[in-house]
Amino acid sequence: MSQTKLFFAITGSLLLIAFAFLLFGWWVLIPAVGGVIWQVAGHLTPPRRAKPSRPHPTHVASVASKPASTVTWQETVEAIERARPVPTNAPEIGPTFQLPQKPTWQATVEAVEAARRGDAEPIPPCSLNGYHSSPVVPPAGLDAEQVLATASWAHIDGAELVRRIDDIRASIDRGNPNDTNSLVRECCPAEAWDWPEAKAFLTHTGKRGTRLQLVELIAHRLTRLHYLSARITQMRAGANHRPYWVLQPVNDPLTPPACVEAAKVAKRHDHEIWANGGPLHCHHIYCRCAVRAFTEDELQKRHIAIDRS
Repeated sequence: MSQTKLFFAITGSLLLIAFAFLLFGWWVLIPAVGGVIWQVAGHLTPPRRAKPSRPHPTHVASVASKPASTVTWQETVEAIERARPVPTNAPEIGPTFQLPQKPTWQATVEAVEAARRGDAEPIPPCSLNGYHSSPVVPPAGLDAEQVLATASWAHIDGAELVRRIDDIRASIDRGNPNDTNSLVRECCPAEAWDWPEAKAFLTHTGKRGTRLQLVELIAHRLTRLHYLSARITQMRAGANHRPYWVLQPVNDPLTPPACVEAAKVAKRHDHEIWANGGPLHCHHIYCRCAVRAFTEDELQKRHIAIDRS
C-alpha cells in the first residue's frame, strides 16, 4: 500500500511540474533558444563595414592644403560654411584673398583654388558646358554690320535701324516681340515696299504681304541674329572640346531643302562656311535654323558624317 502511494505521489509531482512548465516555461525557453540562434547567425554573416569618418575642416585653408583630387564637395561646403559667419568683414582665405560673406559657387571655387596656390589671384571664371568647363566669354549680340546686312536683305535703308540698335537689343533681351516689332516698324518705310522674296514667301503661306508682315520678318531676323551671335561666341570659346558644328533646322514644311541637306554633315568650327554662311549669313526668308557643337564621339553616336575638307 505504501509503494502505491509513493508511485502516485511521484507521478503527481511529475505531472504538476510538467503542467507548470507548459504554463510558464516557454517564457524562459524561447528567449534562450532565440539568443542561441542570434549568436550563431551573427558569426555566420560578415560584419558590416563602418562608414569612414569625414575630416571636419575648420576653414577653407585646411581644405586648400589637401591635394585637389582628394577634396570632396561636402568638405568644401563645410569649409565655406565655417568661414561664412562673420557679420561685418569677409573672412580671410589664405594670406590676402577674401571671400564674400555670401559666396556663390564660383566664388567658392576661386577662393579654394587661390588658397591652394598660396596667392590672391583668382582663377579665370568657368562655366559648365556639357562634360567640361570652358571660359565664360561676354555674350555678343546684334551688331551694326548685321543690321545693315539685314536691311539690305529686306531692300530698305538701314540707317535708322543702326541708330536704334541699342533699343532693339534691349527689347530683344526683355523677350517682348511686340516691343521689337514696334521699334522695327518705326525704322521701316511707311508703306509696304518692294521685297519680292518676302512677298512670295508670304503668299505661299497664305498671307497678303502687308507692311506689318514685312516688318515682322525683319524683327524675326534681327532677334535670331542677336541670340545666335551670343550662342556662337560661346561655342567658339569651347571649340577645343567640341570642335564640330552641325546646323539644326526645324524640319517642317517651311524649312528650305538646302538647310535639311546641310544638317546631315558636321563641319569644324573654323570651316569657311561658318564665316560666310550658316544661320548668321542665311538669306532664306523666316530662317529658324540653329547651330550645335559636338565632339567626334557624339557625332558617331548620332550617325552624323564629318566633312574633313
